[in-house]
Amino acid sequence: MFMGVESHDRNAIKKSLQIIAKSAKLFNVPTVLSTVTPETFSGPFVPEVTERVFPGHEVVDRTSINAWLTPNFVNAVEATQAEGFQGVHFSQIPKDPIENSLIIDETNTTDNDFNKQEKPMSTSSTIADSSAPSANHTIIRVGLIGVGNWALNGPVRVLSLMPQYEMAAVYSQRRDAAQSAADTFGIRHVVGSIDELVRHPDVDIVLVLTTGPQHEEAVRAAIAAGKTVYCEWPLTPDSKTSAELVDLAAKAGVQTILGTQRRFAPGLRYLKDLLGDGYVGRVRSVRMHVTVSSFGKNRSKALRWSAFPENFMGVTSIFGAHLMDPLFSIVGRPTEISAVSVNQWPEITIVETGEEISTKVPDQLLLQGILASGAVFAVHIEGGKHHGTGVQIDITGDDGDLQITNTSAFGDVGEEYNLFGARVADTKMAPLAVPASYNWLPPSDLPSGVLELADLFEVHARDLASGSRTVPSFEDALFMQRLLEQAAVSSASGYRIKL
Repeated sequence: MFMGVESHDRNAIKKSLQIIAKSAKLFNVPTVLSTVTPETFSGPFVPEVTERVFPGHEVVDRTSINAWLTPNFVNAVEATQAEGFQGVHFSQIPKDPIENSLIIDETNTTDNDFNKQEKPMSTSSTIADSSAPSANHTIIRVGLIGVGNWALNGPVRVLSLMPQYEMAAVYSQRRDAAQSAADTFGIRHVVGSIDELVRHPDVDIVLVLTTGPQHEEAVRAAIAAGKTVYCEWPLTPDSKTSAELVDLAAKAGVQTILGTQRRFAPGLRYLKDLLGDGYVGRVRSVRMHVTVSSFGKNRSKALRWSAFPENFMGVTSIFGAHLMDPLFSIVGRPTEISAVSVNQWPEITIVETGEEISTKVPDQLLLQGILASGAVFAVHIEGGKHHGTGVQIDITGDDGDLQITNTSAFGDVGEEYNLFGARVADTKMAPLAVPASYNWLPPSDLPSGVLELADLFEVHARDLASGSRTVPSFEDALFMQRLLEQAAVSSASGYRIKL
């Protein structure tokens, strides 16, 4: 897979790989072929090598980008010692016999303007291949803070499959959990403190993957160390503290990334482009309905934290932010709002323990108002819905209509967005297929909500290469937090509020 290759022509890399492979075969050099999860994220090994040079040769499947941390790979290399490896210097190779044997198979190779472009290098660590000085490539080295359920099933799982990234260090208050993650995903360093991680020389970007109330300490440390910092939503439980972190990062010149990845779903990116191309003309109204079956009266132990308002992690703040972020990135931000925020389950029950908890955290939010464009909008977020859950967005314009739906507000395996549209002259809405070019990632068995996170990290890698800033930042977190706080004020007072 060449998803992470930005600095050199991809066909040239494939041709060079064939030269190396054919040279190895010609001189009987013991050879190990290896890739990362070929059936899902990374795709198969280059077929010009596996099918034409080494047909039937075993391809070692790794779980880590760092091959030496995968026991199967190490065993395969050690097994070659029995084959009596003998080094060959290229000055010893007679020219005539190999001119024909090293002919490059260019079947299935393509060239396009993207491949011809020379991409600038990022400021992350550069690794040089001494045998090919021009073939430098960048690896973004990641330090992880927190290895909870979402961390392991979301960011860690995704990063272990992305060749642009290497998970270099990990910290958790539970040392055994950090060590387990390191052993499973091939993370080289298990460190003893947040400060040690953010200042580690092998870390380019710090990922803060703990719960919302724990974010502030780690984010402040990363900013102080001058490291790019990614943080899950919410940035902190209150906008005052979030504003302080935004200001700190700006003064330190540190790039910030917010984990609101839904805006990079292929269907939502295509929706944004359709609007930009004038599919519906002038937008007149926008409506979004988001429903989840969880966050109802009976909740799992894993959602116990959602009952406490000081955590700022109820259904309206979590799912509201994760889906209003892409909505407003597509249609523009509101300038005026009014809201109704209610709690319909003042007592909830933890299913596993039977514990009864009193809560005032809202389980429904109705938010409406006016966008900067002059269009009106309405958003309804609700938890505890038994049937018909998911996401639906309707956009009405002078010249047509667009609708995008998903049967899940998060997105499990295969739960992709479905897009429909109609122009004024059409008799009914018709499906609009998302072009293949919007799918940046190979097919996989990962949930679509997790793949959207991979899309975010893909965008960050591209941002580094181009010098652009496309990923959501802490400024976006502050906007969303203030919007939700103003919605609560509007609900309590009954007033419309200008933002």
